[in-house]
Amino acid sequence: MSIPYSCRRDLERFEKKMLVISKMARDTTDAQYDFQVDLHELIQAMSHFLDRLMDSVWTRYGKTAAGKKKPNIYFPDCDSEAAFMERLASLQLSGIDRDSPRIFRALRDVQPGLGSKGNWLRTLKKLANLKHERPLDVKKLHSDGIALGVNQSLYIHRLSILDGRMDFQGQAFNSRTGAPEPVKVQFVKSFHDILEIAEKDPIDFVRESIGHLKELALVVHADEHNS
Repeated sequence: MSIPYSCRRDLERFEKKMLVISKMARDTTDAQYDFQVDLHELIQAMSHFLDRLMDSVWTRYGKTAAGKKKPNIYFPDCDSEAAFMERLASLQLSGIDRDSPRIFRALRDVQPGLGSKGNWLRTLKKLANLKHERPLDVKKLHSDGIALGVNQSLYIHRLSILDGRMDFQGQAFNSRTGAPEPVKVQFVKSFHDILEIAEKDPIDFVRESIGHLKELALVVHADEHNS
């Protein structure tokens, strides 16, 4: 299976942009770096990629009736079978289930409530469309935890933590020298970025999205080569 160079280039750009955003958000000390703006631009670009994929489908399988013009092509986002079929008909693709069952199944599989991808598509579209309203909101959450046995090898017979109290029964050994020593306990804070609507780490959401885009592109363009 292969996909056109322009499509492959877009996917590669998404991955590179994701890595840059991840690194800058984690490492930057530049107060001027706007994490949300770059993230939003990437999500919008992925949404446009979906529309271009749909245009490729229409180019091969769209059936324009006499006196009708080509419709505005947008990737369908439907939460019921009836709405999905109606949307395909409005795109002049009502016969796609017969003309290309593989593409039909791939399109259906990302519809919220119909396929196996949950609300991923709906979430991506909502985030992309926020460009008309406001920037993305990425919350910084923190959690408290315990680091047990740092630079040690532990033999744990029993370990329980309840109401902030730890009961450790076992032995601790220095990982370098092997000498026995008291177990080391450190209280740590960790910070997590949470992307609105998606309610997950923004980089995880982007990585998931790129994976779904690749799957769709492979189906659409593999079908193109086989038709």
